[in-house]
Amino acid sequence: MTTCIAAIGLSEGLDSEGEAIVFATDRMVSRSYLGQFEHNIEKYRKITPTAVAMVSGNLNNFQRLFDNLNNDYSYDTLQNKIYQNIINERDANIEKNIFSRFKIDHQSINTILMKDHHNEFVTEMLNEIKDFDFSVSVLLAGFKGASAHISVINEKFIGERRDISFSAIGSGTTQAINTLYFQKHSKTDNMRTTLYNVYKAKRNSEVAVGVGKETDLFIMSSSGSLYKIDENNIKKLAQIYNKEMKYGKESKYLDNVINSLTKIND
Repeated sequence: MTTCIAAIGLSEGLDSEGEAIVFATDRMVSRSYLGQFEHNIEKYRKITPTAVAMVSGNLNNFQRLFDNLNNDYSYDTLQNKIYQNIINERDANIEKNIFSRFKIDHQSINTILMKDHHNEFVTEMLNEIKDFDFSVSVLLAGFKGASAHISVINEKFIGERRDISFSAIGSGTTQAINTLYFQKHSKTDNMRTTLYNVYKAKRNSEVAVGVGKETDLFIMSSSGSLYKIDENNIKKLAQIYNKEMKYGKESKYLDNVINSLTKIND
């Protein structure tokens, strides 16, 4: 479980003009037999000079999703290759967790499907295959020329998110996405706003199970340059966030509201 977030904004002050991508991850590592712990690892992979990928889900070796990707692939090719790798890993997991238990293989399934079976054993097996949930998602962020793109890729679909300007994966997805909607984030927002919006989305997602409190925050320009927000600046963002969280409930205007109450019954 984790949270990975990306948003598009304008790249003012960076090495190239136009659009840039801000992305963030936590550092939580979850293992069913070990529990959860924060670990000093980076949860993103730079797949090509202008594209990064982040992963959430229950997969022991995430690198297999990226092993056969060439450095010169276009963004669209990356999407399709990663999708196919996810399908391949899902099929391998079905074979390991279901086929091996029933002592069958893919060819056996093809034979079964060609016949009309009314067998509880076969029905149970087919239902297990149908309901198998791989639960692995990739958040891909990169560029087609100067145009920034974000995609969510899993076993069911490839979802392109450029139109809404942001996306997230992991157990903190709901909180992160809601935050970016409430912030009214747009790809026309400047870099200061985009950076804070993504940081705020990460902080708000920390209430979800399995999301760590430590934060890695990056900016990628259309040239492929990566900028990491260092710990001192993460602390400054935390100060802004904490001040914003207190602003409403500590506002002096609340006194005016309370002092001007009108009683409507005796």
